[in-house]
Amino acid sequence: MIGLLLTRTRVLGWAHLLLFPAAGWLVAGQGQIWRLLLALLAGAGLLTAAHAHNDHHDQGRRHARGWYVAPLIVALLLTLLLSGASMAGAICFAALAGLHSGPLRLKAVPLLGTLLSALGFPMLCLLGVASMTPAAWSLLGLAGLWIASAQLVNEAAHLAQDRVQGLRTTAAMLGPVASSRVTFALLLMAAPVARGISPVAAVAMALYAVAVALLGRGLSPVHLRLAMRYLGVGWAVLVGADLLSRGGW
Repeated sequence: MIGLLLTRTRVLGWAHLLLFPAAGWLVAGQGQIWRLLLALLAGAGLLTAAHAHNDHHDQGRRHARGWYVAPLIVALLLTLLLSGASMAGAICFAALAGLHSGPLRLKAVPLLGTLLSALGFPMLCLLGVASMTPAAWSLLGLAGLWIASAQLVNEAAHLAQDRVQGLRTTAAMLGPVASSRVTFALLLMAAPVARGISPVAAVAMALYAVAVALLGRGLSPVHLRLAMRYLGVGWAVLVGADLLSRGGW
């Protein structure tokens, strides 16, 4: 039963992305624990729906349609208990995920597919936000740049699979060398944006960019994708601890 649930929800593939609503709560959630819990639940619903929707159009999984509709409805209902920013973020995320995966399948359009991901996933940050602050806007920009870089690496890791499905992604268009350079450039751009959150966030992001660039020289895109995920979690823990200490926790 647990195995079936993990397979249908693909939770192991997106659990780390719940750091986005948690980050939104840290920078602009007013320290309310109930807001964090509801934001995480809403984020889980949206991510389950997005991946099920993608599976439905990529692999023709009929069961995925049900796993798309129900979690989406629950997530949207939860945002009614949060804030206007949370509701707007959830609606934008759902709309952008729909455009990305199908039926238009705009992820098959170079640049546009990557852009949709870079715009969509940061919307999860808004789930934990009580009201928009300068730090919240900085977080959105930072998340967008990080997602764009991670998406390029993810596309490079799926080149063979995408080719079979007839998808020509941004990474396929740019090639491996240019993709690596753009990935590094995006992460470097993220460092000054992170300054709007805290000085620690900016320095940590600059170090993150250098680490990804060095690892990219020796790792395959598949392994670099995992390295970026684990380094990203480490960045989030470090910055989160700094923000919590500043808040007197």
